[in-house]
Amino acid sequence: MRNTKFFLYPIVSAILLSLPWLFQFPGWVLFAGFVPLLLLEDQLSEKRKTNRYLFQNYLFACFFTWNLLSAWWLGYATLIGLSLFLFLNTFLMTTIWYLYHLFKVHNGENLSLLFLVALWLSFEYLHLNWDMQLPGMILGGSFGNQVKMVQWYEFTGVLGGSLWVLTGNIIIYKLVKHFRYRKMVSVPVLVSGVIILILPVAWSFFKYFSYTEKGEKIKMVVLQPNIDPFTEKFGTIGFEEQLEILLSLVDSGAIDPGSLIIGPETAIAPFWENSPDSTTEIIKLRSKIEEIGQATFIIGANTKKIIPGNEKKSYTARQLNDSGKFYDEYNSAILIAPSTPTQIYHKNILVSGVEKVPFARYFDFLRNLFFDLGGTSGGLGQGIPINFRAKNSLQISPLICFESMFGEYLSGLIKKGGELVIVLTNDGWWKKSPGAELHFSYSRLRAIETRRSIARSANTGISGFINQRGDILKKTREWTRTAINAELQKNQTITFYTRYGDYTGRIAAFIASLLFLFYLSEWIKGKDKSLP
Repeated sequence: MRNTKFFLYPIVSAILLSLPWLFQFPGWVLFAGFVPLLLLEDQLSEKRKTNRYLFQNYLFACFFTWNLLSAWWLGYATLIGLSLFLFLNTFLMTTIWYLYHLFKVHNGENLSLLFLVALWLSFEYLHLNWDMQLPGMILGGSFGNQVKMVQWYEFTGVLGGSLWVLTGNIIIYKLVKHFRYRKMVSVPVLVSGVIILILPVAWSFFKYFSYTEKGEKIKMVVLQPNIDPFTEKFGTIGFEEQLEILLSLVDSGAIDPGSLIIGPETAIAPFWENSPDSTTEIIKLRSKIEEIGQATFIIGANTKKIIPGNEKKSYTARQLNDSGKFYDEYNSAILIAPSTPTQIYHKNILVSGVEKVPFARYFDFLRNLFFDLGGTSGGLGQGIPINFRAKNSLQISPLICFESMFGEYLSGLIKKGGELVIVLTNDGWWKKSPGAELHFSYSRLRAIETRRSIARSANTGISGFINQRGDILKKTREWTRTAINAELQKNQTITFYTRYGDYTGRIAAFIASLLFLFYLSEWIKGKDKSLP
């Protein structure tokens, strides 16, 4: 009966933690998300004769439930991807908390809690940088719809938000624990809590209302053709008809000369990069922008590129018939402007298990087993981070779908001169689920981190315009065919976060490594003492 009561702790934690992802609850709900787990660990630590694996089981139940409730909609696109996500994230989260539990057996609680925070931030930093990136559930990313609370992300990025959430949980846990044992409120902890939880919000509101949009205004149009990726985009509607839908959206509104027109991911037929300007689709788009008057078109496509014989072939290279030649395929964005060659950007951060095989050099045999969201099965070629150069030397930083979840990657583009950000995506893969809304919210955080305005074009999902404070100026409804326009301001200011990136994660990884080595040394000493 006692163990049944304990089982409520991980379930309550899982439900609280899932709310911002499952129902788009405000991110501050997470300030209590880990408190039941911390209380559970504290009570089990008091029970010296408790089965050593009992806490592990509770952890697994908590994190599997949290991950499933938060990301169930991934299964619409790929059950393999969802299964991989559930297994890996649950395993890593459980390991982190179990290490905290073991560390606490021989060390003080405060040092153990520091170890837990450092491990968790290192885990999130890992998901932003290794070959199995899974950044969707970074704690600080839950504030995408509360941008007035996190204007200080221009200094810390989302990992600073994660540190805030973890610290808030520890404060609340300390208050509850103190009250449980002494039946009174700890004033020092309460004061610390007020400072840690309230001061950042107050500072953020001040920055929000005092911030002034910077830079010249650029006229923008985003297109949302609303073509179902499951039944139409790669099936019943041909690419020629899809192009006509896009052109009709351009004709449906009065587009000013000189406007920047943005189309979604993989919107036009695949073509060979070796001669892009002779491609039928690009010729038609170029004719349309010349008709408008000095407009610029940026749009998504799958592209193919012959690999010259003297270049080293990547693991994603495919053989071209029996010619002996090889080529790569890319998820690309292209810029078409009057009287200039077509510019091409290749997606750099590819989706694991969908557009690439993680650790492919070791598991290349799995290439053809993966389902691709708008790309090509078997893995895509990886690009080099570059900005587009439009008229009047305007530099535009392009992001394709998954890339919009990586603040440090965008910072790299901004440091290369990016003044405005565009996101091309196709969120129809998630059907009617929280997926599209969540994906849109991450762009709002990128705007704050870099202080860059963002135009977002979705095949279907949510298209819109976001200013430098993360405010939504305009957005579309899901599953509607439309075009909207607005004016966004370009900016050249480099924020602290843009300059230094995810330094919070690097510092946390250093601290976690030191404490882990300390734990190992203590464990080895203990083993030595037990020898005869």
